[in-house]
Amino acid sequence: MLEVRNLTLKIDKHKIFKNLSFSANYGELLLIKGSSGSGKSSLLQVINQIIPNVLDGEVEGQVLIDGEEINGMEIPQLSPKLAYMMQDSETQLCTFNVKDELLFGMENLRMSKEAMDERLDFVINLFNLHEIINEQLTSLSGGQMQKVAFASLVAINPDIYLLDEPTANLDPATTNEILNIVNLLVKKYGKMVIIVEHKIDDILPFVDKIYEIETNSIIEENIYKVLNEYVRTYRLPKNENIINYEENILLEANHIDFFYDNKQVLFDINLKLLQGEIIGLIGKNGAGKSTLSNILSGLRKKHTGEVIIDGKDIRRYSDKDLGKKIGLVFQNPENQFVRYTVEEELAVGLKVRNVDEKTINREVDKYLKLFKLEDKRKNNPFQLSQGEKRKLSTASMLITGQKILILDEPTYGQDRENLANLMNLLFDISKTGVGMIMVSHDMEVIKNSCNTIFKLDDGRVTYNGKASGYLYD
Repeated sequence: MLEVRNLTLKIDKHKIFKNLSFSANYGELLLIKGSSGSGKSSLLQVINQIIPNVLDGEVEGQVLIDGEEINGMEIPQLSPKLAYMMQDSETQLCTFNVKDELLFGMENLRMSKEAMDERLDFVINLFNLHEIINEQLTSLSGGQMQKVAFASLVAINPDIYLLDEPTANLDPATTNEILNIVNLLVKKYGKMVIIVEHKIDDILPFVDKIYEIETNSIIEENIYKVLNEYVRTYRLPKNENIINYEENILLEANHIDFFYDNKQVLFDINLKLLQGEIIGLIGKNGAGKSTLSNILSGLRKKHTGEVIIDGKDIRRYSDKDLGKKIGLVFQNPENQFVRYTVEEELAVGLKVRNVDEKTINREVDKYLKLFKLEDKRKNNPFQLSQGEKRKLSTASMLITGQKILILDEPTYGQDRENLANLMNLLFDISKTGVGMIMVSHDMEVIKNSCNTIFKLDDGRVTYNGKASGYLYD
C-alpha cells in the first residue's frame, strides 16, 4: 500500500495544495483528477521525492510505502520500487538512442547482463519497438519519445508507477496500446499505477478508483457514472463557422519534400489554408506532422517546393516580417518562453512590434483574463503546470494578431472546462478571418473544431478534404 497523510506543499510561499490524504493498493489503478493547475503533477513529484530533493518546495505530511515513511529518502533509494514518468517525457530521456535508453535504468540498478537482456526483449515486444529500437532519440516524434520513456520505466520493473499524462502526445491507436499495457501491469503483474490523465473516455474502462484533488476525496463506486457526468457537464463546443471556399488563400504549400539526413520524411505535400478555416492536421506518431508545421511556419527552410504567403515564398521574408504574418505554438511550450514572468511573456510579441505601452497593458490584461491566468501574472512561465504552460504559449501567439496560426497540440494538458473555453476562443478568432492549422491526436477536438482534415501517413497525404467527408478511425 501507498499512503499519503495530510500532505501540504508550498512553493515560493504559495500553497499548491493542503492536507491531502489518500491511499492506493497493489493491483489497482488510481486516477488523480483535478483542473489544470490544481497540483496534480506536483503531488506526483512529492510522492517521488523530486520535491524537495531536486525541485524546491516546503513539504509537510507523510508519504508511506508498505508502512515505511519515505520522506527524506534519496531518489536512488526509491528508484527500484517506484518509477515516475514526467509530463514532458523528453526531459527524462538520458541517452542518444532507443536501445541505450531502455538499458540505462537497468545499468544504473546494476542488473546482471542476463537479466537486462531478458527485460530488454520483454519491453521491445510489449511496446512494439522493433522498428525504432536503433533510432536516435532526436529523430523520434514527441509521441514516440513518450512511448520510449514509459518503456524505459517498465524495463526496471518497479512495483509502483506514477504516470503524468502518459498518452498526451499519442495517436488514438497508440493511446489504446499504452493504456492496455497499463492495465496489463495492474491486473496481470499486480503493479500499482497512479495516473494523471485527461483522456477520460480512453482511460475510463481501466480505472479502479478516483482521487479528486480539489475536494480531497476518494471515489470507489459508480466510477463510470462519475466520469461520464463530468464529460457531459463540460461538453465540447462545435465550430459552426461556415467557410467560403472561394475566399482568399492565406497560405499555400506546393510540392514539399523533406529529408532528415538521407531519409525522406515528407513526400510531395500540397496544402491550402483559407481565411477563417481550421485545418485538422492528423496522423499517427512519426507521420511528419510537427515537421510539416515547422516548414509551414518557416522554422525549417531546407525543403524542396515552396510555401507561399501573400504571393511570396516564405524563405524570402526576414524572420521578423514572417513573424508578423504567421504564429506557431510549439508542441513543447517551454521551447518558446523567453521572459521571466507570465505577463512579460505575453507582452514580448507586442513590444517587438512597437505597440504603445497603454495598448500592451490592456491586451495583456485581456488575455490573462481570457485564459484564466490572472493569478499567475507574476509567476515564472517555467513554474506553471503543463496545462497552464500550454495556455500561456497559445495566448502569447494569439495576442499578436497574426492572420495564420499553427497550433501543435494546443489542447495538451487541459481539463475539459479549460479545453471548452480554449476551443470557443479559437472559434471566435477564426470568425475574424484568421486561418489555423491544428495538430492534434484528440479526435473529439478535431471532429468539433475543424472544417478540413489533412491526414499524413508516413509522410504522405492520405486525406485532404472537408471534415464532413472524413471517416474517423
